[in-house]
Amino acid sequence: MKNIYKILKSNWPLFTAQSIYLLLLGPFIGILPYLDGGIDLVQINDFYTGGFAQLFSNWGSVHPPLKVILGSISFSVLGVNTLAYTLIGLVFGLLGLTGMWFLVKKLYNRKVAGISVLLLSTSPLFLANGLFAMTD
Repeated sequence: MKNIYKILKSNWPLFTAQSIYLLLLGPFIGILPYLDGGIDLVQINDFYTGGFAQLFSNWGSVHPPLKVILGSISFSVLGVNTLAYTLIGLVFGLLGLTGMWFLVKKLYNRKVAGISVLLLSTSPLFLANGLFAMTD
């Protein structure tokens, strides 16, 4: 229990930024994807149902397949639905905040890292990309 308290105390800006990110993005989890998000959802569904053969036969432009592979795994675990799709972006956003925290803390200091993750967690572009794990 002491170790958990120590981790929380020493990394409180990170956990605050992650909480803000979850509060801002949370109401939109499971929302129906729109425009590029909808296209990516259909591509993931094509890969999930028919593998690379179906993905490449239906789409002329395919980005590197990491997102469709992760989306397919998410569909396998949670079923084919918008919740499974939007959770990918939520997880990547939390990982991005964590990576930013440790990188900036190592390169500069704890104060700069705290400001960085707090600003990133409220950035509209970061939130928009986190909603559907956009390829951008």
